[in-house]
Amino acid sequence: MEKKLRELREKHSYSLRQVSNQSKTQDDPPISPSYWSLIERGERNIPKPDTLKRMAHGLRIPATEILKIAGYSEIDDVISNSKPVDLKNDKDPLITYGGKPISDDYMEIFRKILKDYDDDKSGKK
Repeated sequence: MEKKLRELREKHSYSLRQVSNQSKTQDDPPISPSYWSLIERGERNIPKPDTLKRMAHGLRIPATEILKIAGYSEIDDVISNSKPVDLKNDKDPLITYGGKPISDDYMEIFRKILKDYDDDKSGKK
């Protein structure tokens, strides 16, 4: 797993500090660059599924990809226990389309559409 994790990070030209910052979610702190490095070097055991999902968030890849790399065969069960994403409050969610992360520009468009829909429903327009 370690080699593949480093390859994914380097493929995207992310530094350890970048993936650390990007692993932060609304509910969880970032994964430290030093811990990330230990995992990449094989000096730590394979992380728990929740940590792997945060790592996927940091790498901007689907969680299923990193869970497969880690050897989890019950991926659907792991994913089904995921925390919901609140697009209104989570400023940096990982949402994919066709397995590729949606860009920040498209996320802003999506948020605007949802806000306009909420405003229409509440009669604010």
